[in-house]
Amino acid sequence: MKFSPQEFSQLIALALNDKIKKADVILFIQGDGLSKPEVAASLYKNGYAPKIVVTGEINKNPVKKDSRVESALKILKKSGIPESAIITERSSTNTREQAIEFMRLAKKNKWKSAILVAMLFHKPRVYATFIKRMQEEKTNIHFINNPVLGLPWFTKTKEGTRIDLLKLEIKKIDLYTKKGHIASFPEVLKYQKWKEKI
Repeated sequence: MKFSPQEFSQLIALALNDKIKKADVILFIQGDGLSKPEVAASLYKNGYAPKIVVTGEINKNPVKKDSRVESALKILKKSGIPESAIITERSSTNTREQAIEFMRLAKKNKWKSAILVAMLFHKPRVYATFIKRMQEEKTNIHFINNPVLGLPWFTKTKEGTRIDLLKLEIKKIDLYTKKGHIASFPEVLKYQKWKEKI
């Protein structure tokens, strides 16, 4: 069942309204360029979590040298983040795979909470995708949303302007909801109610 316009608006509100708090790990999702490593570094330096997970090797061509994971690692290290605090996940190439790989890491490391750092336009789908995978794993993780704010909407990136990417996100939510990769709106609400009680 696809999200209605009203449900999509509410999903945006839910995904962008969290108050930042300490967690077991900081996870940032690769997106349109390298605007998130600095956000993850700032959260780490301010003591919000002892580990940073870098996830999502969007570049599928192993011959090319412009690896986003490697570029992000350089920025984190330049920001003073020790290598011992960084975990890299290179096998995922989309949000669903990132959720699967993160849940694998969470189970291995016994993480119960995570700060999700992602682009503002991408955040609603990230949130619903991670909730879905968490439900499939039959576990509970406290996801704290931390969207990257203050970036221009009409400046071109490698993938296009962010305003165009937001429009694309609406289509992607419909597509991946049909595939069963995204939590339904009632499932998101149920999770949100649980999260606000802990």
